Amino acid sequence: MNNNWQHNARNTLKGADNCNAFFQSQQFQDQSFPIKIPLEFASLIDKDNPNDPLLKQVIPSIKPQIETLDFSIEPLKDEENSPVAGLIHKYPNRVLLITSRVCAIHCQYCFRQNFNYIGHDAVSNYLAIEDYIYRHPKINEVILSGGDPLSLSDEKLAQLIKGIENIPHIKNLRIHTRSAV
Repeated sequence: MNNNWQHNARNTLKGADNCNAFFQSQQFQDQSFPIKIPLEFASLIDKDNPNDPLLKQVIPSIKPQIETLDFSIEPLKDEENSPVAGLIHKYPNRVLLITSRVCAIHCQYCFRQNFNYIGHDAVSNYLAIEDYIYRHPKINEVILSGGDPLSLSDEKLAQLIKGIENIPHIKNLRIHTRSAV
């Protein structure tokens, strides 16, 4: 595998036509959530196995969607749990920071397919986020998520991490990424 994440981020399959050509199939169809598969990831998929678990993560379902009365396009209710732009606070001891709108791979099971990332940028709103975390000492864990935190420049990611390290009651820092897959 190529260890240059920027190279991997640029070299992706996008759209059904490109995916069908790469996999020599007609199983990909464009949907409202765009297809994006890094070539490194695609090269690990068994092209002869329509049930390959890696393939199942990235191929849009062609099953008809069944609408129900209790259906929600935002099942996680992230907007309702965002007291500060770029921060989601659902549990007393942890917060999640929306660090980026960019993902390394578009997982078809993604819960944030319909999330409105505009206005939820933890990097540009970090001072307000830091203030919120300081004022809530029960928070002992910060999760960097997104999008994908590893899509940030090294400098921006280091700036976020250093800021979090300076908050005395933070004990754990987690990074949710698919970049390393």
